[in-house]
Amino acid sequence: MSTATKFRSSAISAYGSQIGRAVLRAGSDLLLARLLAPSEHGAFEVAYGLVLIAGLVRDLGLPYQLVREEDPPYGAALAWTVGAGAVLSALLAFAGPILQAMGLGGHVSGALAQHLPWFSLYVLLDGLAVVPKIWFERNLEVRRLVLPELLRGATIAAVACGLALSGRGVVSLFAGEIAGASLYAALLWHRAHGAIPLVGTRADLFRQFRSSWTLFLIALAALPMPYVQRFGVGLRHGAAEVGF
Repeated sequence: MSTATKFRSSAISAYGSQIGRAVLRAGSDLLLARLLAPSEHGAFEVAYGLVLIAGLVRDLGLPYQLVREEDPPYGAALAWTVGAGAVLSALLAFAGPILQAMGLGGHVSGALAQHLPWFSLYVLLDGLAVVPKIWFERNLEVRRLVLPELLRGATIAAVACGLALSGRGVVSLFAGEIAGASLYAALLWHRAHGAIPLVGTRADLFRQFRSSWTLFLIALAALPMPYVQRFGVGLRHGAAEVGF
């Protein structure tokens, strides 16, 4: 398959995946909006924002740099994302109880103290998918990401809606994301098994970081602002305001 054909296939696959995931998300969001209270949605949004920002810190711009690199050190990158993801997950596990002890945010801090210790695992699970995802994208094999992404969206929707219908409240939102991230990482590694050259040294990794720090700053400035705003609103006014 020529590069032009692979590029065209990847572009079509990317658009198709986005449309499919948007339809799944819209349908599940409409149902969950009726099943869960605004305060529950708000508490989840604050926690989800925390793990997404932690994911940016975990990566330090590395995925963007790997796409540009001629010979990416996938093995070193995997070791970093797994190690940094585990450390940040552990740190986030203590963030909720600390916020609650400080008396910040009412229902938000209570929900974070109860659920963030296990939902923080999302940072590690999401990190496990970074290397195979970048490998498929860099090799213009985006079509092989479509089914895992759609199955992740369907899993999130099914778990969240199923638990919400059974009366599990905000737990349904957290559990849906954990289930989706776990399945996504497992499917990507199953598809990439034996194909990714897991090589690279510590020196290779540091060389990547010397080039990726500007990409990290750009991502940090652009992507997390809505979540920072939700966190501020939640701590000041409560989870219901964020949910609305």
